[in-house]
Amino acid sequence: MPVNKNNMPIINYVAYDIETTGLSPYRDKIIEIGAVKVIDNEVVKIFQELINPLIKIPADATKVNGITNTMVKDCRYIEDVLPDFIDFTGDLPLVAHNADFDYSFIKNKWFELTGGMLNKEHYCTMKQYRSYYKSNYRVPPTSARLDDVYRTLCGEPITDHHRALSDAMAVMKIFKIISGE
Repeated sequence: MPVNKNNMPIINYVAYDIETTGLSPYRDKIIEIGAVKVIDNEVVKIFQELINPLIKIPADATKVNGITNTMVKDCRYIEDVLPDFIDFTGDLPLVAHNADFDYSFIKNKWFELTGGMLNKEHYCTMKQYRSYYKSNYRVPPTSARLDDVYRTLCGEPITDHHRALSDAMAVMKIFKIISGE
């Protein structure tokens, strides 16, 4: 069961996911943030926003997440959306699948916008799943990709995979299962 630094079970957190124009937090842009705020293991609030990256979204990115230039052309920019997302998270820890990837984008963009460091407690369901799977099945998992983990633990595919809110909901469900709820 995931516990915080005080060895208490984590029942209050924000599960989130981002979609991007590519893989580099230094060159590429965030084009969608989706999140669910969980208090006492219940969803209390949802955050979802497409973001205009001010660049053309590469075809390879659109192929993965289905987000087109037309979809984001009238959307707000990251300098407006990211502060709202950080306000949404408050003092709660963040939970993501492959958290190093998502959090690196969030931290880098926050630094670009504010010049300040973002240092939020965060947890990675991909890392936790690997330990959970080894403990329960005595072998390493064949895949720790979000859709494979969700299918293994929940018995069905993610609806609307590679869209931020749908993936954030999947992260929340995975985190709850791994936490033993």
